[in-house]
Amino acid sequence: MLEPQEYAARVIELHGGREQFIAYTDERLRSFNAIWEQDAGRIGRVLRAHLAVEHFLERYISFINPHLPPLENIRLTFNQKLEMLPDDEPSISFLKPGLRKLNSLRNRMAHRLQVEISDEDRAAILAIPMFNAMRTALAKGKVPKPDDPLSVLEDFAMFAANLLHGGSDPSKDFWAQAAEPPKREAQQAAT
Repeated sequence: MLEPQEYAARVIELHGGREQFIAYTDERLRSFNAIWEQDAGRIGRVLRAHLAVEHFLERYISFINPHLPPLENIRLTFNQKLEMLPDDEPSISFLKPGLRKLNSLRNRMAHRLQVEISDEDRAAILAIPMFNAMRTALAKGKVPKPDDPLSVLEDFAMFAANLLHGGSDPSKDFWAQAAEPPKREAQQAAT
């Protein structure tokens, strides 16, 4: 085994000399830091949004399918859980495109190690009519919420998690009733 001084000299020599070794290690450090120094706050916001939605998604699925074993024991993917949502439930089914977008953003972040939520992602989330309408209606007369892509993603996640959470609550029928025309309008239309 070489002495430490001989070892260091040999490593530097194998890199082509002192300047090449320093340039090489500086570039390696920049490359490492580009990954390591990610904005942990942004990463945390995306993960929190995804985890909260997934928690309430599992609770909702378990509520509407009381004979299923606990979902955490089945080890389904997020997309498999989405497929378990009913397509004929108007208060929930419209969430699927946004939930898929949330999952794809979380997956993209996990595989690229970067938080990149684009204006296109924001537009895709805002293209969910019920979410956009509720967001706009709730903002009337108040200080506008931040409109950056990450904030819109969080707003959607909160909205979706609340709907899924409410899906096992007695008030869940209010959402379905709100989608139907009031009875007096239906009666007037019939005459």
